[in-house]
Amino acid sequence: MKHYLYCPGIIAAKRIGAEEPPAEYLSERRPLPPELAAGYSRIEAEVPLRRPPLRGVADYIAVDKWGGVVPIETKAGPGPPTTPEIYQLAAYMWMAETRGPVRYGILIKDKPHTIPYTSDLAEALMTIIKNIAQIYAGRDPPYVTRRCASCGYARHCIYKNTSRA
Repeated sequence: MKHYLYCPGIIAAKRIGAEEPPAEYLSERRPLPPELAAGYSRIEAEVPLRRPPLRGVADYIAVDKWGGVVPIETKAGPGPPTTPEIYQLAAYMWMAETRGPVRYGILIKDKPHTIPYTSDLAEALMTIIKNIAQIYAGRDPPYVTRRCASCGYARHCIYKNTSRA
């Protein structure tokens, strides 16, 4: 999800076998604030989720007092949630539906942000998932960005030196 939102050309590079470059840093999962954790009947950490074609590991999955499933993702840094962070959480919400009803997720940065799982968000997520699947099936990306200089996949990108980039 994050690769597609950064540049769909990365998905095409991965399709031809490009491996993810080593991360310059890996953030550790941050502990939940006690006041947030207290509001849930059960919390699991580092929960693998799978709902084809997606798979991922949510930092936390909580169950609220009504039996609703709540994916919780922690991110470093202050400020409001970014679009890629929201869609990553949306993907976890969609995958977590296999465990029970999902009404919202929580993204924790400098403070918790509740992200409602709306029909508009789910529809936009499905469009992204469909586009990713089409790229893996051989179709060109719908667009590519001009972020080649800072992209770890640039040496594998077939669009880097074209008019599409």
